[in-house]
Amino acid sequence: MSAVKYTRPIDGHVHLRWLEHSIPFALFAFQDAATVGYKALVEQVNTDPPLISLDMIRARKAYIDLVKKQARAEDILHKSYIGMTDDEGQVKTALRAVIDNPDLIAGDKTFYVHSTANMGLLRNRIWVRNWAIKREMAYRKVSTSHLEDENTFDKSNPFNPKNPMTHSLYQNEKAELVQTERQIRLARDLEFEGIFVAHHVSSPDTIDFLYQEKDNMPFQIIIESTPHHILLNTDDYKIHGNRVKINPPLRSPESQKGVLERGLEGKIDIIGTDHAPHPLERKDSVNPSSGIPVIPIFPFLAQTLLKKGMSKGQLKKITFDTPNKIFFSGELEAEEVEVEYNPGLWDKYGYNPFSRRDGTLRLPQVRV
Repeated sequence: MSAVKYTRPIDGHVHLRWLEHSIPFALFAFQDAATVGYKALVEQVNTDPPLISLDMIRARKAYIDLVKKQARAEDILHKSYIGMTDDEGQVKTALRAVIDNPDLIAGDKTFYVHSTANMGLLRNRIWVRNWAIKREMAYRKVSTSHLEDENTFDKSNPFNPKNPMTHSLYQNEKAELVQTERQIRLARDLEFEGIFVAHHVSSPDTIDFLYQEKDNMPFQIIIESTPHHILLNTDDYKIHGNRVKINPPLRSPESQKGVLERGLEGKIDIIGTDHAPHPLERKDSVNPSSGIPVIPIFPFLAQTLLKKGMSKGQLKKITFDTPNKIFFSGELEAEEVEVEYNPGLWDKYGYNPFSRRDGTLRLPQVRV
């Protein structure tokens, strides 16, 4: 594959890991980010320990500065989100930390369903209370969300690790749409004035709903999708099994095509990788973790979108301009890089979840 030119991207959605694994996933991420030309990244909150206080975020920042130096990636900027919990005092203190520390914290994050680290907020009264607190504090910052509704999951198709497809059947597309509709309307009714970021939107129906509601809401709506929901689908279970188990799950080929088409139509505002690696033994266990490595695919993704008709200006908008505006107040300067996709970056993770799409898949030789 030839090299591709693009503006150094800002990735608003990465999981760098901390004490939960002995593998240096944060180091790997910054090495990969440097190789593909990243300008900045924003870290998710569900580390061990979780990023739910200013003190923890400061400690994390000190650690990340050491990692960046070791990775020779000191020019890549780093922020994190701060997590929302059931505790009212924590929520108020965390939101104040966002307001007072824009150099460290890009916004708040709520999981409306359990995912890695089980930080889900599942009760309606907590949702209402947290939106109300944002109103009372005149909070005008970024609020990001993992949007799935546990009660809409298909209980007749529980996840069975022996049949990876059941993950997509259980955590169905409707569950994403139901929770998205609910939280958008709660934010409206409770007079939210900030920026509502829907993370890793995986369903064309959810994109259509959010896009339609943009003009109806008194707050800004940002639709984020991921490289895997743009490029991969349930056919990839046949190749990688639970190694491509993610939250929200891979969708049908038809839905994946729909997400890609909406990206090309300009209905996706930002691309965040949701880079979330796990040790192979966890992925291959009877209780496989959700999440895949993603950062190395960026040059391939950029070239694919350009070949399919996306303009360079639109690619810059969804990978730099918009994330720069909402996460860095528009303060970063655009820089162009020329990068060749390097499939060798996957080696340290033990597999390439995009091998069916990037042409590197090698099927076993069959002796006749």
